[in-house]
Amino acid sequence: MKNFLYDKRFLFIVRCIGMLCSAFLVGVQVYHFNTIPLLSDNRFNYANFHILFGNNFVILFLFLLGLFPYKIEFLAIVSFYYGVSCTLFDTCNPMGVCMYYLGNITLFIRGYYRKNGRKKLCSAVLFFIILLMSNLRHGFDIFLSELIEKMGYCIVIGIQTLFLIYTINSTKNISKEVKKILNLAAFPGGKEDDVLLLQKVLENKQYKEIASEVFRSEGTVRNRLNKVYDLLGVMDRMGFITTYTGYEIVYKSAEENISNTSVNDSDVEINTVAGLKNSIDKLSSILKKKKDVLHP
Repeated sequence: MKNFLYDKRFLFIVRCIGMLCSAFLVGVQVYHFNTIPLLSDNRFNYANFHILFGNNFVILFLFLLGLFPYKIEFLAIVSFYYGVSCTLFDTCNPMGVCMYYLGNITLFIRGYYRKNGRKKLCSAVLFFIILLMSNLRHGFDIFLSELIEKMGYCIVIGIQTLFLIYTINSTKNISKEVKKILNLAAFPGGKEDDVLLLQKVLENKQYKEIASEVFRSEGTVRNRLNKVYDLLGVMDRMGFITTYTGYEIVYKSAEENISNTSVNDSDVEINTVAGLKNSIDKLSSILKKKKDVLHP
């Protein structure tokens, strides 16, 4: 099992996007600092402030995304920033709704909604409603007009999400009978002791709690798990949880697998011999009855 988020090619693409976008915005900033005044008619101009200073915030997190491409929550931070900015100060811009949605989807993919998901989802929806209501300061007519347009975007996005969720659930139901097993022995460097540590990680236990239960220091547990994450190719804790939730974690060497296979083969052989013996006995009984009828 390999989560596409931690595939090397995908991470390379994300790294390039982060670096190129941050480099592009740096060039844009240099240009704007020389051409755009922060004050317009002696009044604070938010649009200019966003260009001159807000973009620096975006550049920082895009650069971090380039350095750590598997931490796509950096993209969520950028998305939330643009979403909130557009909703509060650029009410005519539909990108506010789209970017806010993108931020939540990014966090969902990274597994931040896995624990207390309903509460977090309700909080996200409530915060978005508060953002929409803030537009009342422009007057009821403008607020109502913008609300109708943004609700239209929300409905379209919601329908698309519903279809995606239905498709994903259908795929899960088809493969439900397939038992998911993560065998650490198949990964060079994996140890039998890692099974317990990973099981506790899947239970959403923090490193400090795990350390107290296995009688090790928190630093030892953290360092070992980071090495195991690298072995599995999931990069970090959240990557492991989102990739291997629902898996049974075991440690079975090749010798054990061969032994189990041999035992199963023996069982099949015994069952086959027993079935053949029963068939021969039934055939002999039938022939004996016919013989008795022909030669009483």
